[in-house]
Formats: sequence, C-alpha cells, structure tokens
Amino acid sequence: MRRRSFLRLAAAGSACSAASYLPFTSTAQAAIPGTVTWGGAYLLDDQTAEMPHTRTALSMNGSSSPTGQSANSAILEAIRNADWSKAGIDLRTGLKRKITRYGMSFGLIRESVLQNGYRPLRGKTVFSLRLIGYNTIFDFQDRRIIAAFAVRGRYFHTAQGNVGQDLLPDLFFDLLANRDNSGSIARFMTDLALGYDYEVKYRGKNFKYIETVITPFAAKAADLIDLDPEKHDRNLGFMVSTAFSEKLKVPVVPYLKTSITRNVSREMVVATTSGDSLLNTSLPFSEAEIEIRVIDYGWEFKESEVRLKKTTDRGAGEYVKQDFYQLQVTLGARLELQFLEVETGQKLYAQQFGGQWTFLEYAEKEFQMTRESRLYMLHETMIDRAMESMINEDLRGQLYDGLDIEIKNNAGKLIETYYLEALSDDWDVLSAECALIIKQLPRAFGA
Repeated sequence: MRRRSFLRLAAAGSACSAASYLPFTSTAQAAIPGTVTWGGAYLLDDQTAEMPHTRTALSMNGSSSPTGQSANSAILEAIRNADWSKAGIDLRTGLKRKITRYGMSFGLIRESVLQNGYRPLRGKTVFSLRLIGYNTIFDFQDRRIIAAFAVRGRYFHTAQGNVGQDLLPDLFFDLLANRDNSGSIARFMTDLALGYDYEVKYRGKNFKYIETVITPFAAKAADLIDLDPEKHDRNLGFMVSTAFSEKLKVPVVPYLKTSITRNVSREMVVATTSGDSLLNTSLPFSEAEIEIRVIDYGWEFKESEVRLKKTTDRGAGEYVKQDFYQLQVTLGARLELQFLEVETGQKLYAQQFGGQWTFLEYAEKEFQMTRESRLYMLHETMIDRAMESMINEDLRGQLYDGLDIEIKNNAGKLIETYYLEALSDDWDVLSAECALIIKQLPRAFGA
C-alpha cells in the first residue's frame, strides 16, 4: 500500500403522565423479558452549572417552548410512534401505580457550544452544538444497569443577524425534541435506537474510558491556547466513550465527571415513572474489564494571511472595492488509543492516529471559532474514524493509506479539507489488534 508522510508532532518535541402502550413484543422474541417503563429525559447531574441551555430547554412547557409542547412530551410522542418490537423491547409509558422490573431513560450529561459566531460578510450567526447522554436500560429488582448506550446529538445552524446567546435554549430544545433534525435525541429514539442489540446479559466484556495522558508537548500546546487540562481530559473522555458506543453500537460503562459530591465514578441516577411522578434512584455501574486510555501527543496551529478583494455596495449605485483579509489555518494533531485488559494487564490495542485540518477564517479574532473548539472538532473527527475502522475494514484501509476529506459549500466551492492517517507501520498488526477488540465487545447473544 502506498502511503503519504504525515506531520508527526513527536518530531516537534515530543417522565410523562399519559398512559400509553407501545407495540407489544412477545416473551419469546423479547430481548428484555418483561415490560420496560419509559422514564423520560433528564439531567444526570441536577446540580450542574455546566448545562444551562439544556436545563432551560427541559424546563420549557407548552406555553414557552418553540413548538408548544415540552421536550419530554415531544420525545414521548416520538417513541410512541416507533415500533420498539423491532428492538425486542415491550416499551410502555405512563403506567399507573406500577413500577415494572425494567426501565429505560435518557440521562443528559454534557452540552457543548463549539461555535456561536457572527459572520459579518454573510450577516448571519453560525452555531455548532453537541449534546451527550446515555440511553440506559436498568433492572430494579437486581438493582443493576443492564446497558448504557452513549448518544451524541449534533447540531449546525445559521440564523439571520447577530443573535448572540439568546437563541441557544431554543436550539438545544430542537436538538432534544425535533424528530426532523437528523442529529437530535428524538430522532435517535425513533430511528437509530431501534437498531441496537439489547439483551439482559451480554457476552463480551465491559469497556470504560479511564484517562488521558498529556505529553509535555501537548501541555505546552494547551498553554498556548489557554486550554484547561482538566476540561480537555473531560472533553476527550466523553468523546471517546461516545464514539466507542456510537460507532460500534455497543454499551459502555458511562464516563461521568460532574460537579456533585457523591461518587459519580461508581453510580448513575436513573429514572422511571411511579404513577404520575418521576422516581429517581442510583444504581451501581458494572466494573470495567477493559480500560480505554488516550495519549495526547499534542497539536499545532499554523497560520498564513490571505488577502481577498471584496466589492461593497454603499447604496445609490455606488460600489467600492476593498481589501479583505482572512487567515488560512492548518491544525495538525496526533493521538494514541489504547485498550488494556484489567485482569491481565495485556495491551490489546495501541494505535496512533494523525489528523490535519485546513480551513479559512476571519482575521479578526472576535469573528473566529475558538482554538479550543477547532481542536475539539478535529479530535472528534479523528476518534470517530478510528473507532469505526475497528469494524470497517474498508475505512481502516483508507486510514492506513491516508484519507482525504473535502468539505464544500452549497455552491460547490472547496472551503476546508481534512487529512487523516493511521500511523501504524504494519497493516497486519493494526488489523490483528482490531480483531482482538471485536472479539471482546459486549454483544447480545446471537448478534
């Protein structure tokens, strides 16, 4: 295979009240052998100050929401219209005076506003959002979490004018409740969630993200963009956990680092309905049998100024040509993903990936996406492709050779490019390590 060289940074320095019955699933077909009660969507940490827009979106009611109904009502309506028998689940809502053995709820744990910037040449404000949570099935009788699937809502939106922060609660509401938004939580619950493998007891092992190791070069790079190392670790933790569960379609031991005082590394609040009220309780996580670790070798931004000509209309037929300056920026980064078996200490998988993102941006800092958000989006792209390549040999081959991704605007003009590469020197070793991970994945019996 022919490969291209990649800029290696090592060289640079090393709940709902209306009763409803969803389509019935027979016991013989059921992945979960009993009625599963829907508990709604809620904040996993009800004391957090880090999810203000999601909190506001969840609090909207029929008179204050953009659609005339609450987010939970919209999600409830969406899941009622889905055929959960396809997933082998007899999912019910609003059961009166009854707590079933099994429950399902959606716990929201992380919101991110990656972009909220005015674009003066276009007269628009651009938003890029993320919302992360866990769709969780649990067993009250055995007091255990059966499975938690990490889910990521993505949202890109442009609004006319300079609208600032005021629109964010409505956008997070849309990210929660709009079935027509392909990246929404409601869309996941009526579409992607039905294709997951559910089971009371999974074969395979429990995977959990443990830590990010920051190299000295990465620490210096963080200082240059004023990136808090603890926040960076949390970003990668949620990113890796979500990509693993989402791309491989398997449960994961949830990664939670919140501001509350209880031991959130060992338990999760789950919710179900008891009559008309929401019942919250804490259930323990499964012990991690395979740990996921990230080594961050750092990143680098390189900038060069680009001068463009722009024609401005001053009105009354008067046009003026002006110089307009942009920056062409190239961001390069390198990460290593490691999977380690807890019992034996064996390193099942250790592979490095490089990524490069080239884009244009405004020269004026006030109109730029932050360097922290740019780094987040490149790391997200790298990790998503790395995780998916474990089960997708074609994508693995593209990464091994070097994968180019071109992004064009609506007019077909190239506006940015990505270059991603698996940095392994041996295709057979890379593929063998992927096979080791596949063999250990938590899968439903017969899947």
